Amino acid sequence: MNTLVNDIQTCSRQPVRKTDRGWKKEYVFPQSFLGFQGHFPDKPVLPAVVQIMIFRESISEKLAKNLKLEMMTRAKFLKVISPETPVTAIWTVKEKEGQFLCKCLLESDGERVSSFNLTLTADME
Repeated sequence: MNTLVNDIQTCSRQPVRKTDRGWKKEYVFPQSFLGFQGHFPDKPVLPAVVQIMIFRESISEKLAKNLKLEMMTRAKFLKVISPETPVTAIWTVKEKEGQFLCKCLLESDGERVSSFNLTLTADME
């Protein structure tokens, strides 16, 4: 899993930035990205689990904490993300009772690709 996390980080286009919509980070995943292997061989698609990991990694970077996923709710995956497609991860985060409650939106060309809520906690390992 660490190899996939490292690959996600190398696909980032800039550090996390504050916007009027929350925090954001941009990514472009090349054809050679590990997450495309086997998903699907003739027509690569960015897996939903990678979309979730994008947010976990971006939010971890912003908070300077190693976070783990506790729960995901209200998930909607609306469009396919192919190799070389620029995507923007946008989120808000609130801390409540040791948990980080995150509203996540993934966009491409200003259109919603996916959205979900994540509950993250600090990994004590």
